[in-house]
Amino acid sequence: MQVRPLSELDLDSFIDLRLQGLKESPDSFLISYEQEKETGPAYFQELLGSENPDNLIFGFYMDDKLLGILGMYRDNLPKLNHRMNIWGIYVHPDVRRNGVAKALLKKSIDHAKKQDKVFNIRLSVDAKNKKAIELYQKFGFVEWGVEPKATQGVNELLDDVHMSLALGES
Repeated sequence: MQVRPLSELDLDSFIDLRLQGLKESPDSFLISYEQEKETGPAYFQELLGSENPDNLIFGFYMDDKLLGILGMYRDNLPKLNHRMNIWGIYVHPDVRRNGVAKALLKKSIDHAKKQDKVFNIRLSVDAKNKKAIELYQKFGFVEWGVEPKATQGVNELLDDVHMSLALGES
């Protein structure tokens, strides 16, 4: 088992797993499977090739197979760059409830703590995704708001729960 930042060498595995997630869980992502296919891998190729600690994707590997992903970026506006954001978490169905999401979250939190002047991590999650909310709470994330009808799901408007984790001020 290995959790590490992905690089350009991981692009094909990442794209495959991401597309699987978009197809399987369309309400869990802001972009659709069709949009992602149309956009193509250029953005992610650039992101994975940049080695930028403020904008990266972590991958969970087991037996040389990518089974989980988590994106993280730092806000770049001066009044907001004290926080990082988590996005695009997906775990392959074969390994769910086996600690993959926990390992990815731990790695991302540890990463944020090592960054200069990062004091907060934020994320949003579908209000119906109770298991994810419970996991985030176990890591110390607290809910700070619910945005009604925040995203257009496949068949309905979905509420988003906004959560954050305070890292301290030094």
